[in-house]
Amino acid sequence: MQALPIIQVDAYTASAFGGVPCGVILDADDLDEAVMQRLAGEFGTEETVFVTDSEVADFQARCFTADEEIPLTGHPAIAVVHGLLVKGRLGARQDVRRLCLDTVDGLLEMDVSGAGDEPPLISVTHRAPDFYEAQDPAEAAAAFHLETQDLRPGAPVQTVDTGTPHLMVPVADAEALHRARLDPERFSALRRFGGFVGAHLFVLEGASEGGDVFSRHFGARLHHPERPFTGSATGAMGSYLWRHGLIGQCRFVAEQGHWLGRPGQADVEVLGDSDDIRGVRVAGHAVQVMEGLVLVPEQ
Repeated sequence: MQALPIIQVDAYTASAFGGVPCGVILDADDLDEAVMQRLAGEFGTEETVFVTDSEVADFQARCFTADEEIPLTGHPAIAVVHGLLVKGRLGARQDVRRLCLDTVDGLLEMDVSGAGDEPPLISVTHRAPDFYEAQDPAEAAAAFHLETQDLRPGAPVQTVDTGTPHLMVPVADAEALHRARLDPERFSALRRFGGFVGAHLFVLEGASEGGDVFSRHFGARLHHPERPFTGSATGAMGSYLWRHGLIGQCRFVAEQGHWLGRPGQADVEVLGDSDDIRGVRVAGHAVQVMEGLVLVPEQ
């Protein structure tokens, strides 16, 4: 029986039990894909990342849900780098500024900042966005038991893709955002023709004094209808806000998950002019909350 180190990391939070939990299994070189998939189904986190050696990067990282392998982005990327840091796999923390991960979608560059006793700030740079055709705001509102007047006037309902396509739904105010709840049938119909993974509803105000934008994310997986923080959608949202002139500067603080009891936060920086966005940097803290060994029977 093989014993592998496993830790659970809460990403996009500086406090335990906030943000999004993710499992990280180290030294997974001897595991085949079927075993990784089986192990991912054993744990309560939505995603589990398996870390192995790589000939082309610092490490290889493969991300699985209970059902399938998915691209490494957002909180699993933050979680795996934090796990490598706290387990000493990257050497002295003060020496780590950038590392490269070998993922199913190619090489992913990650940056680490912070010094001394400060918690490390880990960032993922999303690719330049693709903006798709705007959708009917009435249909989008109905998928969340809202009316058209509950949406922000003059702002399109639009799918944006910076690595994963998400539907951007700008909401008029926090009261309407709080009332939003998923209509599974209407949402499934909307997604069937919209070409997006999840829907990101947001208002241009923070949930706390430190926030600039507050969001709720629905429907990426219907058995988990709302997610506490969504890094990939936050990158798409940054591109959307900058392109449509809804923010006055390219840097802002995004908040999500507060109404689920798992407050999360990210620092967002859109790279480039509003009509020539080159990418979006989404950075967050993380906290280790558990560690142990996973016992894998001999195959």
